Amino acid sequence: MTSDDPTYGYREGSRVAGDVPAATVVAAIERIRARGPVTAEAYVEEAAPAASPIHRTLTWENRDAAHQFRLIQARGIMRSIVIIPPDPTQRRVSVYVHVPEGRNGRYEPLAVVVTVPADYERALRELTTKLAGAQAAVDELREAAGQTGDETKVAASIIASNGFAAVREALRILAETP
Repeated sequence: MTSDDPTYGYREGSRVAGDVPAATVVAAIERIRARGPVTAEAYVEEAAPAASPIHRTLTWENRDAAHQFRLIQARGIMRSIVIIPPDPTQRRVSVYVHVPEGRNGRYEPLAVVVTVPADYERALRELTTKLAGAQAAVDELREAAGQTGDETKVAASIIASNGFAAVREALRILAETP
């Protein structure tokens, strides 16, 4: 490794099993990329042999893995339920929203969350965190576009960043509103 090589880590809040260093995962992903497209399927295939350096990043006990997958499915189902208005030009509204609490949180009807100050505050904090993640992704794209000299993409991403700033300010006001 030279002084020009990047230092890898995981995003804040990420949960990666097996205490495998991010650099090890990057090396495995680059091996996959050398063979073809990097897909979730290719990652699982790379990790499948017990001797693979990324083997411990995935759950291989089928009972545990199946349960974790069902949890992912359940979260997706709960987030996907919307109220369909009679007028098709009106916006669909989520029925259930995630309220962070403890390690996993819970799902509550949106109509209830807005009436319970502590739940509303938690939901706003989670939304602010998601917004920050989206902002970081736009910033990364802007930096990459800047390195290639694509001024149109840089300018568009600056406009997107300004939009995020307006949304952050609105969320701040909402958080301060009793």
